[in-house]
Order: sequence, then structure tokens, then C-alpha cells
Amino acid sequence: MVEAPYSIDQTITYTNQVCSAASSNDGRFIFSTTDELILKTDAATGVQLKSNKIHVRDPEYTDSDDDAPKKIWKLRVAPNDEFIVTCELESGALKVLHPDLELIHCLGETFDPPIFCVAVSPNCKLIASGNQDGEVKIWEHRCWSKPKIKKTFEGNGYSVLKCCLQSQRRDDRYWC
Repeated sequence: MVEAPYSIDQTITYTNQVCSAASSNDGRFIFSTTDELILKTDAATGVQLKSNKIHVRDPEYTDSDDDAPKKIWKLRVAPNDEFIVTCELESGALKVLHPDLELIHCLGETFDPPIFCVAVSPNCKLIASGNQDGEVKIWEHRCWSKPKIKKTFEGNGYSVLKCCLQSQRRDDRYWC
């Protein structure tokens, strides 16, 4: 019989569907999304530390005063644990959050077609997003300034459900 190298230390129970979850790179926190909430949980104790309904309509990006909650679809923690990137299911809105779940930047409130996935590069300088039509955008992220599109790869009509940014070298060249 082979022993598993890992064991379950903690089980966290949610009352709503979890769409996405990720741990901080130091393993201290678990970030998860349930419906319109993003949650920060202590990984050691399972205690919820904070929740935030960050994905509501932002008047800066929409004419509508529809502030109905939107389901957060994907969530990624930056490798340096300094920020979190999320996107909504209905609009695909992309948002950058502080690890304390406060909004840093909103990268648009509606993307047509919607964004389905997000990724952060190992050096935290780039964010990738993939959409329903197969288009992938690479966003340049610099500390706390608003990310801007660095490159767009045209889609093939098929949805991008997962994306990642990897580097074989140390010269900031990535493939997605």
C-alpha cells in the first residue's frame, strides 16, 4: 500500500456554489468566489476572515444604474501575493484586487464577448485574459498603476476556458 504524501488538514464548508478558488502562495489564505462574493479564509483554521461584494456595477464604466450582484467566475492570485485578478460570468469584467479584497482597478465593466479566464505571469508584470471567441489579451501590470493591453491575439471562434503565462527564460518573454 502506498501512503499519500498529503493529508486533509481542514474542510471548509460553503453555503453557495464555489466557482473558483486559489490559495496564497505562502499557503496561509484561501481565496474563493461564491455567487457575487469573494471570500478570504484562514487556511489553518478554516475561519472566514473577510468577504466582499466587489462585483457590482461601477458607475465609472456603465450608463446603467443596475447594481445587481454579478457572479465572479474566475480568480487568480499573483505569484507574489500582492494582488488578485477576477472576472465576472455575465459581463466578463476584469478587476484587480488587493489581498484584503479591496478594489484596486477595474479594467472595464463589460467585455463583449465576456472574459472566461485569467492568469498572472510568474514575475507579476503581465495578466492574460481569454474570452468566449478565443481571443487572448495580454495586459501589462505595473505595481499599482492601471493595467493596459500590451498585445491581443485574435480568436478562432472557440472559447478560451483556461489560460496561463509561462516563461522558459528570464527575459520577460512569455507564451500563453
